[in-house]
Amino acid sequence: MRKIMNCQGMALPVVLGIVIFLIASVMVMLSFVIYQSTLIEADFEYKEDYINAATEIEATLDILVENEDFSSGYLAGVSTYMGVDISTYSENTWMISKTLENGRLVRSYLSSLGESTSLTLMDNLFAYDGLESNFTLNPVITPAAMLDAHLKQFFTNTFPSINYTGGFASIASIFTYIDSLTASHTSYLKVSPTVLTSQSNPTVTGHWYVDGNVTIGDNKNLTIPAGYLLFINGSLTMKKSSTISGNLVVSGNVSIAAKKTYPTLSCTIYTSGFFATNDYANLGTALRPTFVISEREITFNKTAIGYGFFLGTRFSVDQRGTNINIIGGAYAPVYAFLDSNEIQPFTGLDVNKLYSYAIPSELSGTGGSSGTTYLYTKPTY
Repeated sequence: MRKIMNCQGMALPVVLGIVIFLIASVMVMLSFVIYQSTLIEADFEYKEDYINAATEIEATLDILVENEDFSSGYLAGVSTYMGVDISTYSENTWMISKTLENGRLVRSYLSSLGESTSLTLMDNLFAYDGLESNFTLNPVITPAAMLDAHLKQFFTNTFPSINYTGGFASIASIFTYIDSLTASHTSYLKVSPTVLTSQSNPTVTGHWYVDGNVTIGDNKNLTIPAGYLLFINGSLTMKKSSTISGNLVVSGNVSIAAKKTYPTLSCTIYTSGFFATNDYANLGTALRPTFVISEREITFNKTAIGYGFFLGTRFSVDQRGTNINIIGGAYAPVYAFLDSNEIQPFTGLDVNKLYSYAIPSELSGTGGSSGTTYLYTKPTY
């Protein structure tokens, strides 16, 4: 600064301008540092708030299962004592929740299965098309719960030396677990998307955890042979006249981007993101239906024809000139523009083939002291 002030021949306004610029620059940097520090602190407090709420909800679940008293008076007492909200969702199903300081709701669902030791998906889900007046989607049937249940059997059969305990709250948590396995190179192997995209017809030849976005190009076929479950840590995009056969899990969005062509989905897709078709889509057959299990919305924007089952937070079709003819089921709390004549139940689904589709046949519960079995979800948003 002294050198600048002492420069001979430099006009005073110029010097003052330089000084003001330097001071302003320092203030901007300080403001940025303070802003970043505030964000970090807010993020820490937000995570701490969530962890506390989740802990309180899980403790409440333990109390309810242990004591098996669901009278209104007892639930009100537990609610007050634990600082959570307990409400009846449907017959024999309750929601335990807590609102965070930022307004977001953390919740779990608890369902009593009576004397049954598990909730069978054939009877409680796939026997319906989802639009029947007597059907109510049980909130304990979630994408994470279904994938978790399948992985327990998959690891037993494929990696018997690995003790897969499961109990994950989300597909994202499952991805974190699979990613951790890649370090040992004894089960899943982390690979780049080019391992698939560089092939003329991409074929999975190992237990792969693909780290990055994958695009299946025009007229290409992605094949995941029996015995493999592909993980894609990124988004998946299908171009025109492309096909997918086999079972896969995607951490990001799934986009069927083809226009005026019919990509074919003879597969099971679990995704924590959105699933959307831009135009046409051929679904599976009676021998191999399509399954799309999403933690977000499922959208068909024009045509979907074939056999398939879909689970998401919302199922919607474009109301402008769509051609939807699904034999199977669409299960979601919210439907948009889906008519009952566009979907019909499929009575030929073979329970013995569900494992080959990466779909569990049942969700196992926790036994209470009275012999009643309970099934509940981990706390999540």
